[in-house]
Amino acid sequence: MDMKMAKVGKSLKVRKKKSVQRSRIKARRWPSLFYKMP
Repeated sequence: MDMKMAKVGKSLKVRKKKSVQRSRIKARRWPSLFYKMP
């Protein structure tokens, strides 16, 4: 799980920059689910 989370964290950082606007819209509807999803 640790290795998986590390890979996800790296990809999330890169994807976050590109999908910041989309993330904000999703965060409004699913604030806890969006960030808690593995």
